[in-house]
Order: sequence, then structure tokens, then C-alpha cells
Amino acid sequence: MESISAQSHHELQALLAGADTSVPHRGDKEDKRTIAHVERWSICKFLATYGHTRFARYPLLVEKRERPDYRMSSRDLVVGIEITEAVSEDMARIDAMRYDEDDVVCLDLSLFRPGAPRRSKQELRTILEGSRYSDTEETVEDMNEFDPVQPRPM
Repeated sequence: MESISAQSHHELQALLAGADTSVPHRGDKEDKRTIAHVERWSICKFLATYGHTRFARYPLLVEKRERPDYRMSSRDLVVGIEITEAVSEDMARIDAMRYDEDDVVCLDLSLFRPGAPRRSKQELRTILEGSRYSDTEETVEDMNEFDPVQPRPM
């Protein structure tokens, strides 16, 4: 999506519905994830969210640029939009590892705080191993044990 031009919110919604907002997973060897994927997804979600508010005035033109990433202009408003994906390097690395192994995991996001020292690949693998979900780990009886809706014993 190099540019998008809409005369109304209704037209904008129709254009966004047809936009390719797919973003490949980190670590996908066949379909490499690029900054362009993330920027296109971000601007489309932004416009879908704010297209009906006072931040978007029609007619509306959104143009892809380099600095800033997008230029949004309307009758009396011109705004530059810079998109930055903020994710810790370790989170991105473990996300790619998880995709490679097709793992179903429940990661504790508090392990990936900004400013934390970078972990080794082995440390990330240990976190991944400890976060792996297995169908055999819990039985139905185990899940019901903590069910707050269960009747209390008399």
C-alpha cells in the first residue's frame, strides 16, 4: 500500500478491508518478515481505529514515505506518522525459535523487560522448554480442582 485516498469513512473502511495486512511470523524462512509488513499492518490498524474520529478529516490522503513513514493529509491538516515496533531483542529471538519448532507455549512476558541484559541462545531455549504446553500436563480433574464455580463441600 503505497498510498490510500478516501472521500469518506465508509470508503476508507472498504479500502482497508481489501488491504493485505498479513505479517509473516518471525523466523519464517519462506516468507521473510520485513519492516514494510509491519508498517503496512500498523497504518491500516491505525486508520481502522481512528478513521471515524476527529483525527481523520475527509477527503483523506495517506502516502507512504521514508521519513516519516507515512504522511496523512486532509483539507486543513498534515500529519507525519513514524512507525516503530518496540519489542525486546530476546522476545523477538524466542518468538523466531518458537516459530521454527512450531511450539505452543505460554510465555511469561515479564521475563522480557526493557533494559534487561541479553540472554544466550541456551537461556532462551530453557525458557522455551519451560513454557511448552502439553495436552498431557493437565487432566480434566486437575483443571476442575481450581474452578471457582464448583460447589463448595458442605
